[in-house]
Amino acid sequence: MLKTKSSVFFRRLKLYGFGVGLGLLLTFVFFRDRYPTWLPGSRVLEDINRTEMSYSPRAICLMECGDISKEGVQEILDDGDVDFSASDVRAKPCPSYIIEGETKDGQSLRVIILKCDSTSTVLHAIDFSRNYECSCD
Repeated sequence: MLKTKSSVFFRRLKLYGFGVGLGLLLTFVFFRDRYPTWLPGSRVLEDINRTEMSYSPRAICLMECGDISKEGVQEILDDGDVDFSASDVRAKPCPSYIIEGETKDGQSLRVIILKCDSTSTVLHAIDFSRNYECSCD
């Protein structure tokens, strides 16, 4: 049986596809729970978590009103997603970041952080999956 160029090509393509698929599967199995630290969002969260954390009076009021714990905020700061399009990353001297995510308790939180050199301040923390009225000014 003669092998044509196209049959040889398709055989190689199938082998290549099998190898790529196997590699993707193994990568997913071994690295499922880890995020690469070189991504911008991961680097921002890492920088925020390295600094001393404080809470503004307004953030404390909003957290009490919305029944949000500091542990819930910390969960978002550990595993949340940074919304760079809504954040003010070029503000001087301290950029602000909007970080969103869901806690283990099922709260969908949005946290606004003011990141300075040695401190990070939580300016705002709300559960945007619920509607509630707070008089925090």
